[in-house]
Amino acid sequence: MVGAVVAPRIMHRLGEVAVVAVGILAFGICIGLLIYPSTALALVAMPIAGLANTAAFVSFNTLLQRRTPGPIMGRVSAATDMVIGTAQTLSMAAGASLIAIVNYKIMFAVIAAALLTNGGVLWHRRGVGPVGAPGEVGVAGGEVGVAGGEVMMPGGEPAVIEVGNSYGSAATGTTATTAMPVAAASAD
Repeated sequence: MVGAVVAPRIMHRLGEVAVVAVGILAFGICIGLLIYPSTALALVAMPIAGLANTAAFVSFNTLLQRRTPGPIMGRVSAATDMVIGTAQTLSMAAGASLIAIVNYKIMFAVIAAALLTNGGVLWHRRGVGPVGAPGEVGVAGGEVGVAGGEVMMPGGEPAVIEVGNSYGSAATGTTATTAMPVAAASAD
C-alpha cells in the first residue's frame, strides 16, 4: 500500500518508465538477497520488494493509460492483462515443476539476474518515448497517430470506426452501420 501512495510523487520526479525500471531493479536485488538463507535478511528484503513491486505496477499502469489512445484502451488493457496473466501462470507452473529438481538458490539467482537485466535495459531506455510532440500518439512511418485532436491514419486521413448496431434485420443478416470519427484522448 505504501508503494501505491508514494509512486505518484516518484513518477512526477523521475517519470513512469524510470519508476518501473527502479521497481524491477529493486525487486531483483531483493530476490537476489534471498539466495542467502537468513530470516533477518528476508524480513528486510521482502517489504522492500513489495514496495518496489507496487510502485512499478502503479507506474506501468499509468504509463499504459497515458500512452494508449482512448479508442483502443480496452483492447490494449485486455491484451496486457492476458500477457501478464499468462506469464504469471506459466512461471508458477515452471517454478512448481523445477523446485523438485533445481536448488531454490539457483532459481532465485536466475530470477534475480533476469530482473536486473530487464530493469537495467528499461533504465537505459527510460528517456525513449513515443515519437511526436506531447499529445501526439503513434509513430511516423505509416502507423496510426494523433494530431490536432483526431486519430489519423496513414496518409493523413482521419480515422473512422464503423459501429454495427443490433437493430438490423436478423432474418436478412443485415445491420445498420454508423461511421464515427475517432477522437483522440486528452493528454490531461
